[in-house]
Amino acid sequence: MALRSIQTKLPKLIEEAIDATVALWHEEPHGSLTYQDIFYVKLSRFQNVFEALADIADDRIAAQNQTTISNAHFINEINSIVLDVLGQVFKYRKQHASSFRLNHDKIPSYENLPWTAMAGSEGVRDTLTRLIDISVRYGGHCVSETELKQQLYQQIYELIDLVLGGRKTYLKSVRDSEKFNVLQQQFEAQRKELISVLIKDRQYEYAAKIAEKYLDFQSLVLICDETQDKERLEDYTQKYEEYDFSQFAINWHLRQNRHGEVFERFKGNQTALAHFMRDHPSLGWIQLIFNGDFERAAKVLYELAQCETEFVARKKSMLSLAKLAAFAAAESDLTAQVEKINADLTLVEYQSQLGHDVLDSFGFDPVEQKVLKAEEIISLNIAEENETASETEFRKALELLSYVEQPYDMRHKIWCAAIKRDNWTDYDPNNAVHYMQKLLFYKIIEISQLMGNDSENVLPPMEDFLESVELGDLPQQKPFQYLLKLTYEYVADMFKQPDDMEL
Repeated sequence: MALRSIQTKLPKLIEEAIDATVALWHEEPHGSLTYQDIFYVKLSRFQNVFEALADIADDRIAAQNQTTISNAHFINEINSIVLDVLGQVFKYRKQHASSFRLNHDKIPSYENLPWTAMAGSEGVRDTLTRLIDISVRYGGHCVSETELKQQLYQQIYELIDLVLGGRKTYLKSVRDSEKFNVLQQQFEAQRKELISVLIKDRQYEYAAKIAEKYLDFQSLVLICDETQDKERLEDYTQKYEEYDFSQFAINWHLRQNRHGEVFERFKGNQTALAHFMRDHPSLGWIQLIFNGDFERAAKVLYELAQCETEFVARKKSMLSLAKLAAFAAAESDLTAQVEKINADLTLVEYQSQLGHDVLDSFGFDPVEQKVLKAEEIISLNIAEENETASETEFRKALELLSYVEQPYDMRHKIWCAAIKRDNWTDYDPNNAVHYMQKLLFYKIIEISQLMGNDSENVLPPMEDFLESVELGDLPQQKPFQYLLKLTYEYVADMFKQPDDMEL
């Protein structure tokens, strides 16, 4: 009846759709029968007419023999037919609901799969989704005429509502079944996809109405964000309090890496912020900064930096922020804390000077670097794989001894690594001093002296090397013993303090 009433207004289009539908059924009229006779007899397959209408729209657009505005008007007509017919079907169903209602005891054993939720030729979900796409691409996107554009987006909104409404009804009927979770995920995915169409085209009111109806909180937060509507965000926080909307909105901001905005946008909702802080203690410093408590913020940031082991860049940021917060705490004396922060920043700086090739060779990501301990940085600086390491790298390794728990053992390791870099046995004894000055071992001593370090504090006793297991059988070889002793004597003579020389 609904289609017949429309047929009087758009006879040519409806007849074309009916003919196409009957052809789809592989039926042909015989005798005095017409295509319409066959169509109206087989009402159980009536939904195929919507598919035929979508096909006609596609054919009209593909033919490109109409102007853009003509295509948009044509799409508008097809949408009107589909929405009007389905609207009357739903109205009839509602008026005669008692005829379709199951006995209460049978409801749990049946699934309620409406037309609008059913995929394939047996339902209309695929066709409705297809009409949404056609309406957006060849209607809303191509029309500048305000009234027609508004009509098209109103239709798109109604089509989306039909699709999501059908799927939601189906979900309710399978809530206690094993497939509910999968269907729920599919529903949420399509919900996001369809609403995003409206958001992308800045049809925020239509998008908001759909998102509110089907509880798509992500879309609601996105709408508030794009429209910069703080008042609407606050309204949603109150309206959907039972769903913990505020925490959802806060988490959305975190996923967007917009941590600072959390405290700005939700500063009026202290309950939500308190809940958030309990779940995200690592971000507590932000609230302390907002409250002007810089001393505590500096302490929290420093503690977070001490716990950071994943990314050195993040640790550096935390330390830098801690230092700034400490300076901002003008009423407190945080000199000792600033010194600790500076020491840690220095260690981070040493790590940043490591070559990418060295990090690569040991399996470290040179771009997203993890936090390395002082011992690890030392080992990378003096490793055999670090073929380009010079006295500069070894000097850095020695400077890092203050960060090591067992500095004496590590110092011995550094110097042994330096010894292994050169040949200590194959040289001309008559030219030993000249040869010694080319040794990495000597160059490290020399650069240490130039930087104001006493060789006695930098260089281990000679006996440590003569008894070293790390050097293998080298300490037992006479050429090594001679050259090592010569080096110590030369260094002692060359770098004597003025007082020693007077004596």
